[in-house]
Amino acid sequence: MSLRVLACAGAACVALAVSAASAQTNVALNRPVTLVTGAVNGAALSTLTDDVFLTRGQQWQDGTVWWNGLTPVLEIDLGGTFQIDSAIAQVDDNDAYTLLYRDINTGLFQTLWDIPNFDAAGN
Repeated sequence: MSLRVLACAGAACVALAVSAASAQTNVALNRPVTLVTGAVNGAALSTLTDDVFLTRGQQWQDGTVWWNGLTPVLEIDLGGTFQIDSAIAQVDDNDAYTLLYRDINTGLFQTLWDIPNFDAAGN
């Protein structure tokens, strides 16, 4: 299974959880991240799945993967098939993102989560 992050301008970190009995497991933890289209700057792509979340208010170009524009598409190879129960993303607060998953029946990417702009000013 693979996941894609389609992005507006900004930076991102993703964790995906599946339930096993009562515990949850981050199936994206340390999984490979590939840049499918566009260009990114800053930290290594591996920081997107390392389960390290930055301090609130972190400057968006300091220790993050970041980009300008709408073209970057990043793909996380989960290395197997999973039923995703939840997702966590740390992203720049004044941008919106789309988290996609590949449907095993159709092979097409479907929206898992439209991550909205959380900036109080709505910028």
